[in-house]
Amino acid sequence: MTKLDKALEHARRGDVPKAIEQLSEMIGEPDMRLAVLYQRAWLLRGLGRYEEALEDYRAILALAPEDSKAESLLADCLNATGEAREALKLAQRLISQDPMNAEAAEVLRKCQRALGAEATLLSGCNTREIQYQRKSSHSINGIVDQLEADISIFPASISPIIARTIYYLVRSLRPKIMAETGSFIGYSTLCIAQALNDNQSGILHAFDLFTELAGFKSPVIGPCSDRLEICRRHIAAAQLDERVVIHAGDSSSNIRKFFQQDGLEMQMAFIDGDHSSEGCLKDWLAVDEYLVEGGLVLFHDTIPEICNHLGPRYVLEELQKRAPSRYHVINLPTFDGPGLGMVQKRTPGRSPRWKPSLYHALLEKVFQHGLGIE
Repeated sequence: MTKLDKALEHARRGDVPKAIEQLSEMIGEPDMRLAVLYQRAWLLRGLGRYEEALEDYRAILALAPEDSKAESLLADCLNATGEAREALKLAQRLISQDPMNAEAAEVLRKCQRALGAEATLLSGCNTREIQYQRKSSHSINGIVDQLEADISIFPASISPIIARTIYYLVRSLRPKIMAETGSFIGYSTLCIAQALNDNQSGILHAFDLFTELAGFKSPVIGPCSDRLEICRRHIAAAQLDERVVIHAGDSSSNIRKFFQQDGLEMQMAFIDGDHSSEGCLKDWLAVDEYLVEGGLVLFHDTIPEICNHLGPRYVLEELQKRAPSRYHVINLPTFDGPGLGMVQKRTPGRSPRWKPSLYHALLEKVFQHGLGIE
């Protein structure tokens, strides 16, 4: 049994102070320093000695600057010592680098609970504007209203402003089949599904990993950590089961598995899943493979200086640079901050044709007024 094992044995027996004492004696040994710091910081956190744990995590990062787990745990300690604002910023940075960082996601949720509405402001969203938009916009669905009343689901969910924008686009474009990557707790899913329901046609296919959401309390169904169950129950409560098909697992792989069936294609998609450059590109490539000519794809979080995400902007810029004749690309700054990208698929080798042309429309108007043309 090594010295480290012996120290940890004291902790397993319940004598944590003795374990910390022995670990402290081993800090000076270079080959064991990193492992010892990790174990001691963990025990210190368990005792509520967060200030001391902070120092250990800082020492770990001095030895291993790229250790995202240590940074996540440091953020957790910052939140525990009353530095929720700093913890939130650190957690957001870590999630922007790795959207699947579960430790950082949990810290983000803790900070949101600690800061309340201020968390939204620190994330680049104006809470007053969002609340005003809720009051001034028509109700999409009663379950959507309940979710919007809970500030803790933002900014992880799209804002009500973006939700209304997508709702009206779906109402206008009337897609028969639509795909969504990144459902989170189903807020955006409900808004899209309600638009399809109001159109009286269309199915939404929602793709997400549906990882665990520890400590989550839904205003609709109460405490639940199973995100797949949360989404399903939210959809059922909204009576939109017939409009949504949920696909759990890797989005880009599952899109191909499902849409490769004969004759299946989509007219519209909303990409809001993996925000890394690689992950967002994979989702786009999978969607584009089954997107009809003239189809529209929406990207959330396209203003990186506000939302700290690089992937969606990367995809928009690559399309604009590499295939300008194939896609119309627009990046809209939005009222809430994070941005909304729009990509419309063109017919290969053809410029868009508008009928009548502006020239012929003006020509007809001139003759109607009897003005003549020189």
